[in-house]
Amino acid sequence: MIEADCQSELSTALTAHNLTLTPGELVIEMDNRGELFVHCLDESQSERYIRDVREIRKNLLSKIFD
Repeated sequence: MIEADCQSELSTALTAHNLTLTPGELVIEMDNRGELFVHCLDESQSERYIRDVREIRKNLLSKIFD
């Protein structure tokens, strides 16, 4: 389980999409609290990917909505 740490449903959906595009990762479910349930092949790499995805998401959303 991963907390998406997002302010909106759109941001959560974009985060889930980005994670699913990451090799070896697949978001299989999202709950209404913004938690993502992810299947991953290498848990140790997932932590790094999560940090990277959050940073990418924040940068993209700031460009879209600013």
